[in-house]
Amino acid sequence: MRIKTHFIVILMAILLQLLFRKWLQIGGISPDFLLIALVWVAFNEGRFPGTIGGFSFGLLQDIFEISFLGLATLAKSVAGFTAGLLFRAAPTGRRRWILLALAIASLLHDMIYFGIFNLGNNTPGWRIIFTQVFPSSVYTLVVGFISY
Repeated sequence: MRIKTHFIVILMAILLQLLFRKWLQIGGISPDFLLIALVWVAFNEGRFPGTIGGFSFGLLQDIFEISFLGLATLAKSVAGFTAGLLFRAAPTGRRRWILLALAIASLLHDMIYFGIFNLGNNTPGWRIIFTQVFPSSVYTLVVGFISY
């Protein structure tokens, strides 16, 4: 039963990512549906499945978005591991904890992704954080809040 649920959530995230991500852009920023599904899986299963899921989701994103091969894989693997750390720490009130895991994982993911992506183009770090990292993380967190 649990595997079927995970498979359905992952399939829905992939479809949302491929079909609706461009339509939901606001100022060039769009939510990361794969990251939302990854945090859900990692939070429910732990660090190891979170890391493996992050690697798999990141590889899918790298293949379909063809930009910086391996960058999404690295960022999502770290985010999945981080979200999986809260797997055992979460007491009652799991919705607050999963949103905290999503917020931390999203910030970490976006700092790694946009930080490496913008290497070499002389953009100040504060500009990357305030124009790409925070907006993307907040948008992903809002969509995650609605979906959880």
